[in-house]
Amino acid sequence: MCNTYFFKHHKDNICCADTDIKLNGHVNDKRKEDDINRVGNFPINKDKEKWLYSGESDIDDENKQRKLQWHELIVIEFDKNLSREVLKKDKRNGNKSVRHQYFPSRLYEQGFQSRLVMSRFLRPDLVLKSNQSNGNIELEIIDYKDVPLDVYINPSSAKDYKKRQKDIIKQLTYELSLQQKHKVSHNKFFIPYYYKTIDPNNLEEVEIILPNGISIFKANFFYIQNQYLQENL
Repeated sequence: MCNTYFFKHHKDNICCADTDIKLNGHVNDKRKEDDINRVGNFPINKDKEKWLYSGESDIDDENKQRKLQWHELIVIEFDKNLSREVLKKDKRNGNKSVRHQYFPSRLYEQGFQSRLVMSRFLRPDLVLKSNQSNGNIELEIIDYKDVPLDVYINPSSAKDYKKRQKDIIKQLTYELSLQQKHKVSHNKFFIPYYYKTIDPNNLEEVEIILPNGISIFKANFFYIQNQYLQENL
């Protein structure tokens, strides 16, 4: 439901979103027939059963043949090469550090002809442009969390504490990957909150900012639900 609101009111600022919702009046030339109104423009599996939305970024690919899509910037890489080195001091050469003969380098044994790198694309719920001036783009990361506020503010069980830690690590990983090329101005958890009134000018309000910089926002559930129902009834 949250993505429906952002696509209706902030579509031009959306970099990428892990969603494939339908929007009235939206025409997607990458989809066919019943799916032409869906926002997803990049399949995330071979069968094209799941899609996400991703726009064009301002960053060139390695060969400068095209601009990378925003979701391509949210990636982590794992180098699978073993890289152990055991060194010793060479007294005959001014105590210079050299590779120990009884502990050969794992890189040396393998020849290290090529890097064995495994990449994984991350999928935050939403990345928005929060500011754009003088060619510089600032970003905002939002993840929707359908849990009580206390899970993040004051976890009371081992299960809640574990979830809190896991979600924070994921959120900071999103931020780290995007910070390689852009400034991240806001990093948010969006948690539904049941306000007594539907105020179109009060979508959210900050509850607390965690020491790591992640903001916990109370999102106006009834207003967001109303936006969703307008698109789906």
